[in-house]
Amino acid sequence: MAGAKINSEKLESGLKALLRDRFPNGAYPYGSGRANSDAAESPSHAASAGRMAICELALWQWKKITDEQFQQAAQISLDNQRFLDVAYKYDNHTSTMAYGGFFFWYDMQARAEMISQLPESKLRKKLAAAQHALVMKLPEVDGCFVDSHELGRCYGTAMALLSLNALRKARETGSSR
Repeated sequence: MAGAKINSEKLESGLKALLRDRFPNGAYPYGSGRANSDAAESPSHAASAGRMAICELALWQWKKITDEQFQQAAQISLDNQRFLDVAYKYDNHTSTMAYGGFFFWYDMQARAEMISQLPESKLRKKLAAAQHALVMKLPEVDGCFVDSHELGRCYGTAMALLSLNALRKARETGSSR
């Protein structure tokens, strides 16, 4: 990808780890090393709405999940935003869902990138508009964006700008796959 040389053994190992941790409904645990693909019951998406975007994006780009699963994950991640919202500007793990405030913008940017990779459709436009609205509710009075107070304004602003750029591309024609 992008011209980088990738060790195929390490790539396959990473993809296998993601697939091992992935629950049948596309949810991911906070920790790793569980054989979740064989779990009898999948957990709610609420506790993995943030990490779901980046994990499903990686699996989709390497053709390990279907386009339908990828599109569904984008919708599910956005539908569960309220569980991430409690972590915004929070310096620790929340008591609900154990989200860390320091992952708020990481998760938001991953979802924006995920949306930008969806095929051109009404769904992509709808999700891009909803994600854009979420981002645009968050600037501070001076226009900067804040992450947790540990990472501050420069990180939050950079991630917000990267998110907005991906969403701009999502509104334009085509996808990069």
